[in-house]
Amino acid sequence: MTNVGISFGAVPAGWVVQVGTLTAYQLMVIGNAIAFVVSAVILVLLPPLTPVPTTGGPRRIALRDRPYLLLTALDGIMAVQFKVLTVAIPLWIVDATTAPHWIVSATMLTGTVIVVAFQVRVGRDVDSPATGAHAYRRADVAFLIARGRPGWYAVGAVFVLTDLAAPPAVRWAQHHRHAPRARLVPAERASTA
Repeated sequence: MTNVGISFGAVPAGWVVQVGTLTAYQLMVIGNAIAFVVSAVILVLLPPLTPVPTTGGPRRIALRDRPYLLLTALDGIMAVQFKVLTVAIPLWIVDATTAPHWIVSATMLTGTVIVVAFQVRVGRDVDSPATGAHAYRRADVAFLIARGRPGWYAVGAVFVLTDLAAPPAVRWAQHHRHAPRARLVPAERASTA
């Protein structure tokens, strides 16, 4: 749904960037505000859900799960690739090329169409955490095949290092999950009793 939403916004955004007037940008801000209001109305109309009671376990347990924190950090680094598509490439097109500014919209639209058309097909083989960790490699290869300046390759190197760290991190997390539960210190035992 995110990609479909980006597609709907890419075309008018391309017009705004190409025209480049204050009025065009003001219309974009107004259109964005209207979209937020429509989203809020849709959310208000959804049926309410009763909150699920907490289980009363130890607080902040996720912050004690080091494999989880490592995998979260690695995934956060890989998520930078999305910002490359939505921020870095548009800025590069506008500032460093003589291409018409509407190309920004075309690249965004092309990227979202590719994701919508092929994401399920490419991700079909990702059926476990281990295959998910190895799928990072395909993303790294795809990232490094578009030629770039030294900064592009530096960011690509960060992604490659992340890719190399992902499989052992997943193995560590799986081993940690299947290992016997860590002993609770007395204060934690009392709070969970």
